[in-house]
Amino acid sequence: MTLAVGVTSFLASIVIGSLVAWGQLRGSAVTRALLRTYSVCIRGIPELVTMLLIFYGVPTLLQAGFSSAGIPLRVDLNPFLAGVITLSAIYAAFSAEVIRGAVLDISKGQWEGAAALGLGPMAVMLRAVGPQIVVRALPGLANVWLVLLKATALMSVIQLEEIMRVAQLAARAERAPFYWFFLASLAYLAVALASMWLKGWLDRRAAYAQGT
Repeated sequence: MTLAVGVTSFLASIVIGSLVAWGQLRGSAVTRALLRTYSVCIRGIPELVTMLLIFYGVPTLLQAGFSSAGIPLRVDLNPFLAGVITLSAIYAAFSAEVIRGAVLDISKGQWEGAAALGLGPMAVMLRAVGPQIVVRALPGLANVWLVLLKATALMSVIQLEEIMRVAQLAARAERAPFYWFFLASLAYLAVALASMWLKGWLDRRAAYAQGT
């Protein structure tokens, strides 16, 4: 469950972050201002507060709104969905900054040279500039993943059956908090070490592809 929430949220954050980064670079002044506001606000609010706001606050707000309109409605948000929405929204802001920095690191000549070859905008992105952006963004996105992975422990407050929640239940049932929380820490550490190994492998593949 921890990996399911983490991977789903991470992939969603990259997609959303790419759109946010593109809007910040190519959007109108209003769009850029709105996206900057989103980025500042979402990064300035603690993850736990955002999670509680989405899981408990949004359903209550919707119920109150429908109730005032004379429509009785009960809204229950699935913990998995709430966790994915929360982590995706938060870490999309961080991913956007990483991707935006990677795009800005590509020299103007690279874009112009690709366009001079007659490549369309999509071909320029996929065949010429896109791979370079991925290589430049990889270290930053790897750090986003590691931070997001640790943030999945917060899902325990909304009763999602992930590592931390299971450890809490086991520690309470057996009255052995150190044992179970230590096992939980080892589980997180194992995933983090595997992630760092994978990042190193991707770095080597990227360096080989670039001939460095």
